[in-house]
Amino acid sequence: MKRNKSIERVEIFGNGIISKGFSAMNLPHVTSVSFDCHQECANYFALGLRRCTSLKQYLGRVTAEIVASLSTLPMLENVHVWKNGGLAISREECVALRELLSANKLNHLDLSDAGLENEGLRLLAEGLACSSSLTDGVLDLSHNDIGDTGLQALASSLASNGKVRALLLSHNNFGDKGVEALADSLAHNRALRVLSISGNTAITQIGVRAISRILQSRKCLLEDLRLDRINICEEGGKILGDALSINKSLITMSLNCWENDDVSIGDDGPSGTWTFT
Repeated sequence: MKRNKSIERVEIFGNGIISKGFSAMNLPHVTSVSFDCHQECANYFALGLRRCTSLKQYLGRVTAEIVASLSTLPMLENVHVWKNGGLAISREECVALRELLSANKLNHLDLSDAGLENEGLRLLAEGLACSSSLTDGVLDLSHNDIGDTGLQALASSLASNGKVRALLLSHNNFGDKGVEALADSLAHNRALRVLSISGNTAITQIGVRAISRILQSRKCLLEDLRLDRINICEEGGKILGDALSINKSLITMSLNCWENDDVSIGDDGPSGTWTFT
């Protein structure tokens, strides 16, 4: 593909085979690329990707080779990883993403439903701990079957890199131990504005107490807290209420549960979304 100065967005989908000539793609003004093709196309695509030197956003499936190419792009800000044909992300790809975090200054990393699990998150956390990525940015790790050990690894890295503005952890598989580790690392964090732990039904009033410690910290600047579909129970509701009476930063909190959810916010506990002024 010859050098083109007008194309800014490229989308490549389907089952066609990308030829060897695609590796000579020269699109220096492209700012957004979406990619979802067969694995055999990925190597040629990865080579061509290196020539997209103005790229700011990548959406699509990844291989270790694609992530290595993304690491060479100095203007890259947003990455949204799609699951490869329904398969969980591999260890090799997680290692490459760790290097991407270390090498680039990303603003938004979306790994929702990528199949990270505990080991993948541990590798990712290693890169986050020693990088300048996600400064004032978003880290979306929703729907990844992350347990307590994975969240503990993330918490440790956030203690070293307290720059993430929005941390989305909804619908994973962690409980009180993971939340307590997270709360300890975030208690003095002055960057975090949005935290979602919704849908982690193993969380009980013990985890709620840990979250309340964050809210009670004078350094807390949290503005949006999402606690939908967790087991707060009546005692947890009282603990949360005491924390809210002290907190001065929170603007929005959601605490929704539905009739068929196997969770409780107490017999008299309201559910819904509140805006504080």
